[in-house]
Amino acid sequence: MLQLKDKEEKYSFLRKINSENILLLVLNENIEVKKNLEVIRKYFRKYPLGEVIIISKISLLKPKLSFDSNKKLEAVEKLCSIFSKRGKKINTVRIGSVFEEDDFLKKALKKIQLGKIVYYEGGFKYHYLISKQDIVEAINKISTNTISGEIFNITLNKLKQEEIINRLKEKYNFDSKEKNFVADSTTERLFDTSNNKIIKFKPNITLKKFLSGVNLPKVEKKTYSKKNITKINTRPKRNITKHKIILATIKSASVILFLIIAFIGVDFSLDNYYLYTNIKNKNIGKALYFANKLRNKILPTAYGKNYSNVYNTIFYGLNAVDIAKESIEKNTVDINTIESIQEMSTKSLEFANEVDSTYFLTNKEKQIYNNYKSFFNLNKEASEYINLLKIYPFFKNSRNTLILIQNSNELRPTGGFIGSYALVQTENYKIKDYKFDDIYNIDGTLKEKYANLLHSTPLEYKDYLNTNYLYSRDINLLLNSKERDETVIKYFESTLNTKIDAIAYVNLNTLKNVLDITGPIFLAAYDTEVNSDNFDTLAQINSEKNYYEGSTQKKNFLSLLGSKVIQNITTNKGLLNSKSIEATINALQSKDMVFYFKDSKYQKIVEGLDLNGQIQKLDGYDYLYILENNLGENKVNKKTDKKVDYLINYDQRRGIKETNIKITLNNNSDSYSWPYGEYKGILQVLVPEDIDLTQVQFVNEEKQNIDILRNVNVQQFTNSISLLEIPFSVKPTKSIYVTVTYEQQDNNFATKSYSLYIQKQPGTIEYPLRVELNIPDVRKVRKELKIDKNTKISL
Repeated sequence: MLQLKDKEEKYSFLRKINSENILLLVLNENIEVKKNLEVIRKYFRKYPLGEVIIISKISLLKPKLSFDSNKKLEAVEKLCSIFSKRGKKINTVRIGSVFEEDDFLKKALKKIQLGKIVYYEGGFKYHYLISKQDIVEAINKISTNTISGEIFNITLNKLKQEEIINRLKEKYNFDSKEKNFVADSTTERLFDTSNNKIIKFKPNITLKKFLSGVNLPKVEKKTYSKKNITKINTRPKRNITKHKIILATIKSASVILFLIIAFIGVDFSLDNYYLYTNIKNKNIGKALYFANKLRNKILPTAYGKNYSNVYNTIFYGLNAVDIAKESIEKNTVDINTIESIQEMSTKSLEFANEVDSTYFLTNKEKQIYNNYKSFFNLNKEASEYINLLKIYPFFKNSRNTLILIQNSNELRPTGGFIGSYALVQTENYKIKDYKFDDIYNIDGTLKEKYANLLHSTPLEYKDYLNTNYLYSRDINLLLNSKERDETVIKYFESTLNTKIDAIAYVNLNTLKNVLDITGPIFLAAYDTEVNSDNFDTLAQINSEKNYYEGSTQKKNFLSLLGSKVIQNITTNKGLLNSKSIEATINALQSKDMVFYFKDSKYQKIVEGLDLNGQIQKLDGYDYLYILENNLGENKVNKKTDKKVDYLINYDQRRGIKETNIKITLNNNSDSYSWPYGEYKGILQVLVPEDIDLTQVQFVNEEKQNIDILRNVNVQQFTNSISLLEIPFSVKPTKSIYVTVTYEQQDNNFATKSYSLYIQKQPGTIEYPLRVELNIPDVRKVRKELKIDKNTKISL
């Protein structure tokens, strides 16, 4: 039977719900968590197969409610998740204000009938309205669906009070007037209604349609005297305590000091609150309004100038984000869009550079500003990634993108061992289809049908791989990016019998960042929740432990998780925020994503941003690139780290520059048991081409110093780069280090500035680097830093 728990008895119309075994639990402002919990428990004990729908008004989530009330509401809504995980059918429905009950609409209709002026608030005063009929229909749809543990927002699109007035004017003849203050401009939030797609629900009754059924006697326009107009207080209430402090300040301080205090304490406090609240809630439009208001406040003081710089930083940064977000949502990205974003980002950066460490902000403002500053501005290097928007037209036509999923716990040159892949088909800027699969299925097909396509295994890897040919799982051992990408295309186009337009090499860190952005994802089939902290562990347990060739366990786990992630990304428009922007920039800078495009137009873009995985030396820079290759068939790199010492000594008499590189590798695993154990493989060190290699030494776990110069494979990689390949092994709990020493002739080194360019291997964690330059009697310089991206150093 249908049970309706409605303390205020405002929702009797819900008795029209078709379902019989259902409890409708209506929340009001006085939320009693324990009482509601007991009601739900009691119902499920009596009706184990029944259904519960918790109903709350969107207005209950207004920030003006007390902190305690919001916490209670959050606790009740979490009951959905708790009971759903126990196999119960329970959902939450947040509804807008019912047309007949909305205070503003009721008062407006009453004033129209009485011939009075209808006042409305400007700015961003939003209302969320809905009809009784649509509420009933939405709940019926939810009830007939098997979904559980979800929150649905049932409302029309947000309407400003001004828009409601315009709808009323379409039918009635009356005078209206805007109240010119914004004191309550953020008393409601914006809500994502993407979950409504699950039940395919869209409200049918619009405000215009509702008003067509409301009959009021027509009222002719009148001339009103002042006594007919209700006087509205257009000023926000003053805080008495703060007002007294300001009056005391006027008596005891100069006019300038008073202006500063007023600037911080009164005039700006409310706008500051609204600005940072809206940034935190991802309401870009509102945030822009207050940022613009704040940046235009001018005071003839150093403090005022600093505030202006802060708010200009925020204003232009938000503009850049707003332009990007709107153009992506409306598919209008073009060269003008990109130039506009770059212009806004550049202006934001210019003002940010003038901010004096957020001086004269309150502690809370400093904290929020620092937490969200990536949302406002980018450094010069990071801002260049805006050029990636030029790739956006690529997704207009039908395209197939191959995503190679690399486990960076088993390091390889592009990031890690390729264990799985995804093929994603896009068209009209949307994902049309996708599939996830195990890499060994590709390799099996290559072996059986396309052996003639296989690339021969480079000599240095043969003893480790025990095969004469490189299969797709090991193809990223090839250091030449062009050769590697073309071989991948050849392998996958043949085995999948489909055209590949682009490749993305994606590392474990990127996937963990994605989960950090989307939030935890529950996989019912595995009865587990996957998040950024446990992803790599669960992937190993469910994908590779007890794995055998032909097993579907890896495919099943990744397919289920991948489909959930893609569903989350494609339906959640709120994911474009400070967190996702920062995570994406970090992944690009650390080279945890590497790309290849068949179309040269797009390939030039990623090459210009150094996102194609190419090994390259910059003109005018010394060069170092260290690559670790784990060839021990384990995931020990989760437990390893390294540090590097880079020392340059110059002999002025001989005109010889000597470079000494010491690489320390630590294996922190505590046993030989899989997935960890011994760390063994090949260390590849790329340095300038014109070197005379004088010494290579290996210091093992027993601190024995072994000369391995003759065992090192030295080859010319490009016209400007030499490649040194050094075999190594590190036992659990042990450390080893390798030193490489070489000389270069440079008679003018002492008179020149010194610059070093260091490339970071994709998939690796940051590592400490100590650089020391010693020119006797001229200069001695030392610098220590962390390498977490490609880095340029000047000494």
